Amino acid sequence: RIKAVNPSVKILFYLNSMVHYPRYEANKSFQLDWATRKRKNPDKYFKFMNRYYYYDHRNLDFRAWWINRALEMLDNEHIDGVFVDGICAT
Repeated sequence: RIKAVNPSVKILFYLNSMVHYPRYEANKSFQLDWATRKRKNPDKYFKFMNRYYYYDHRNLDFRAWWINRALEMLDNEHIDGVFVDGICAT
């Protein structure tokens, strides 16, 4: 509907690279094994704002899942691109 009003508008899918936001439909298949655990207490997870899990980028299954979500969104005819948030220098 937005493009019907203004065809030049670009629709971007928001994808965070660091934090898991569970309410997105595209995030439903997230697995807790892909969250970053605390070293001294592996039953506990690091959380952003004590609410959202941080992704564990060391996990190869997580990486494949994250990349596939981005690619799936790019295949969607209503999406023009992916906005990746949370990229930071290390």
